[in-house]
Amino acid sequence: MKLKLFRIYKNDKCTSGMLYVILFGIVLAKFYTLEKPWKDNKTFTSCIYPGLFKVIPFSGAKFKKVFEVSGVEGRSVILFHPANHVVELKGCIAIGNKFSCDDGEYSVWESRDAMDKLRKLINGYRKITRRAVYLEIV
Repeated sequence: MKLKLFRIYKNDKCTSGMLYVILFGIVLAKFYTLEKPWKDNKTFTSCIYPGLFKVIPFSGAKFKKVFEVSGVEGRSVILFHPANHVVELKGCIAIGNKFSCDDGEYSVWESRDAMDKLRKLINGYRKITRRAVYLEIV
């Protein structure tokens, strides 16, 4: 299973895109994404650079049963987690079923529902195949 993130819009406030969940070339789901703008991969203030990364389960004090994007040079604890606005992110990736834009500020909506769907897809795949899941950012 691969997650493929296409970044569609970038400004000095945010980065937005589309995340596709792909298995054997078939798109199983798609989500809108929201991230911080690019600021040289700085911790807490920047989205991450394009590349191929492993996605692993993560549970911490604040976010339970989410996923970490691992293998990002110079960064750690980059999560897929529920959020609606870029101010709620610290270098992580929010996903949603809907989006809106107001004066160049993007938001994603139904984020918890989107996260639940992503969790079911990834966990189901991992349970059946015991294989890794990867995120490709283009």
